[in-house]
Amino acid sequence: MKRILLFIVLALFISRSNAQIAAIDVDNGSEKTSVEDIIIVFKMHFDIGYTDWSESILQKYANSMMDETLHSVDVTSKLPQEKQFVWTLPGWPMKYILDNISADRKPDIEAALKDGRFRVHALPFTYETESSDLETLVRGMSYSSQINRTYGHPLTRGAKLTDVPCHSWILPTLLTQAGVKILHIGCNPGSVSPELPTLFWWEGPDGSRLLTFNWAEYYGSGVLPPEGWKYKTWLAMIHTHENTGAPKPEEVAAVLEEARKKVPGARVRIGQLEDFYDTLMKENPSIPVVRGDMPDTWIHGYMSMPKEVKINKSMQRLIYNEETLNTLLKGWNAKAEPVKPYVDKAIEQSVLFDEHTFGLAISHGHQASWKYGDPFVIDRAKGAYDFIEESWNEKASRVHRSKQYLIPSLRKDMRNLANAVEGDGQKVVVYNPLPWKRSGVVSLYMSVYQKKFTVYGLKDEQTGEIIPAYNEGNYLSFTAHDVPTLGYKTYSVITEPVSEKAHSIRVVQAENVIENQYFKVVISPDNGALLSVWDKKRQQEMVDTGSEYGFGEFIHEKFGNEEIERYNKAYVKPGHHGWADPEMGRPVDSALKYEMVKGKALRIAYNQTVHSVEATAFCRSGRGEDYTLTYTLYEDSPYMEICWGMQNKRADMQPEGGWLAFPFNVSQPVFHLGRTGAVVNPATDFIKRSNHDYYFLNTGMAVVDPKGRGFGLNTPNAPAVSLDRPGLYRFTGDFIPQRPNVFVNLFNTQWGTNFTEWVEGALSARIYLWSVDEYKNEPSLITPTEETRVPLMAVYREGKGGELPLSAEGIQLSKKGVLVTAFGANTDGDGEVLRVWEQAGDAGECVITLPDSGYRTAQYCNLRGERLGKAFPVKQNKITVNLKAYQPLSLILEK
Repeated sequence: MKRILLFIVLALFISRSNAQIAAIDVDNGSEKTSVEDIIIVFKMHFDIGYTDWSESILQKYANSMMDETLHSVDVTSKLPQEKQFVWTLPGWPMKYILDNISADRKPDIEAALKDGRFRVHALPFTYETESSDLETLVRGMSYSSQINRTYGHPLTRGAKLTDVPCHSWILPTLLTQAGVKILHIGCNPGSVSPELPTLFWWEGPDGSRLLTFNWAEYYGSGVLPPEGWKYKTWLAMIHTHENTGAPKPEEVAAVLEEARKKVPGARVRIGQLEDFYDTLMKENPSIPVVRGDMPDTWIHGYMSMPKEVKINKSMQRLIYNEETLNTLLKGWNAKAEPVKPYVDKAIEQSVLFDEHTFGLAISHGHQASWKYGDPFVIDRAKGAYDFIEESWNEKASRVHRSKQYLIPSLRKDMRNLANAVEGDGQKVVVYNPLPWKRSGVVSLYMSVYQKKFTVYGLKDEQTGEIIPAYNEGNYLSFTAHDVPTLGYKTYSVITEPVSEKAHSIRVVQAENVIENQYFKVVISPDNGALLSVWDKKRQQEMVDTGSEYGFGEFIHEKFGNEEIERYNKAYVKPGHHGWADPEMGRPVDSALKYEMVKGKALRIAYNQTVHSVEATAFCRSGRGEDYTLTYTLYEDSPYMEICWGMQNKRADMQPEGGWLAFPFNVSQPVFHLGRTGAVVNPATDFIKRSNHDYYFLNTGMAVVDPKGRGFGLNTPNAPAVSLDRPGLYRFTGDFIPQRPNVFVNLFNTQWGTNFTEWVEGALSARIYLWSVDEYKNEPSLITPTEETRVPLMAVYREGKGGELPLSAEGIQLSKKGVLVTAFGANTDGDGEVLRVWEQAGDAGECVITLPDSGYRTAQYCNLRGERLGKAFPVKQNKITVNLKAYQPLSLILEK
């Protein structure tokens, strides 16, 4: 994806051949300017990867790079303040440096931080917001805020993103609600930038407005403004190349001299992003407002690591579910050991997975060059690609380590909860991580050594209901009803046969049919896709039977030179094709031809339990790769589950993409996408020249007709979708889907750089489908997607119980469509932080009922823990708040 800078870089300010400061022609600006203030910000583009192994780069940050940077600080220290070099860094690399710097260097680093010569902006690094989730984005700002607090500075009010052209609509909400005033976005020189003014107010879905400086051509901006700049203040964002270090003192001096020489009447000073904001606001400027979402044109790269994306999407909720459970256990006076060290480590690794680099690119020459077919297979076997693959392993390890840090604590707390519940004997305790009462399927492994008994049913200790269960070995599954909001309930295990209830689930193998009270499903014996999904409640067919694609059909695309050239022509900026085309596609090879590979069903196996029925189609693709499609219906669940799995995906250097196709039977389709920050309509809410062809969902989506009737889909393991037609190797910048087709991307290797360049092994993903009638965000999208993304959790226990009641509620919210994204220790002071986040776009009053844990006062704070207003009493464990649409609201609770 990136940049062979030899082709694009000019030595902009000085004649030294080794100059680090660089820019492209457009950054030269215009000397015909009436600018009165030039604020210069020095920064380097951090790639935690790409040019070398991540660890190699980070060690450089903490050693030789620091020596060079401290030299620039020292040499300019005796100059007037406005000429003293100040280096701006992202928060997480600065944290890494402090944690890993040698003892003899650390005093100088800390002195530079205290004196304001090293400054951190508000964000951890350049990330791809579309990969992340609400609370993880919040926690990513903590590295900078902790450094600010430690070294005696106010929290930074500026934020910087570089390289990645497009970012999700969550950013204006996130940053404004954290007290940040300005965001600078610098674009990769080869990538198309969204159709935006250079300076604008970016209005978030909650109404927040963030001053945004979008430099469409490069990482930073030059000393002079472009022609036509109408403001008296200019931000010169001066960048060094990725991972090269800070500018030398003579380079800093040359930048200052350049500005004074070309704009002799202007006030020129080195400063920070917020200095530009403060100076500009004194002009009372007229700045355009932009309201809209910008899907990421790089986001396809994440699905080059499909196994890790699957883990990461799960961890993005499990981390904070565990933090909340641990806090509730303390409030319930149950055993709760400290989890903060493990939660913090898990968060850090999840944040690092969202960072925008994946590892080395072949173009850097650290290993064998591009080869296809047999030569690739032979060279790989010889170890010719070991070095680059290890760099990808560094990236993949982030999510594996996050899981390894967190899951032991989560399992321990679930056991602590079960052991604390009253009543002796064999029990299953079910915990609901969502803030509304819910029913659903519970699945767990009982962890019984050499288990000698069978569980036939469970008794609801509150209602006395006997619930049939499915038990195979240590696997146990049943349907739990009315589990309290962010609370739990207890079931007694029954090890004798129980009477089966009348049920609607059934199999008709001769007709390839499975059904329950909601759907009748017919499976194709030819390709394993679905010939029909009949919605019994609405008497409507879900499947567009006239489509060229099967419903649930696996499609494997192999891309050739024609598709690569089409994409590069549409996406790469003019003047950059020489270096960018082979980076963002593949080197031209006559062997690369487009092919769409489909599969055939070899056989279909059926399985019926006391509460579910499933059919599995065993299939083989035209390339000889085996995969399965398993369709599951549950007795009392309105969701149909589809599980795709491939056992032997082979590595292939040719670019490729795998999809599941869902052609829905919906006329005049309207799409509602649950993206990070808001529910959006791609026909109206996407900014032009962002990615209209392929994007991530954060939760799920719905496709409905103009009357609001249709279907919902959640793809929590594989969040990338295209609408209407498969969208890999396409860039339109304005495509509006017309056909009711949804394509879920299972894996791809669209680009030839930065991201993983081949995919292999055992892959899998789950998809959930449901019916929609009279579409509304909360009941039709938010609640179904959260319930299918965040399953009920359960644990089995034996022996003597404790003193907790058999069932208890945690936090209750009077308003649906609102999530509890955080409930845990306040890392910025006393008390505990509770954060709720409106997700359905429905403003209004919400009553929060807290557990009876002795909270006496509450105080509002922003997303970085800064207290707002005065504390107020908590009366009868209730707090009434007013939420804007899509707004986060944070409270510090004290006892």
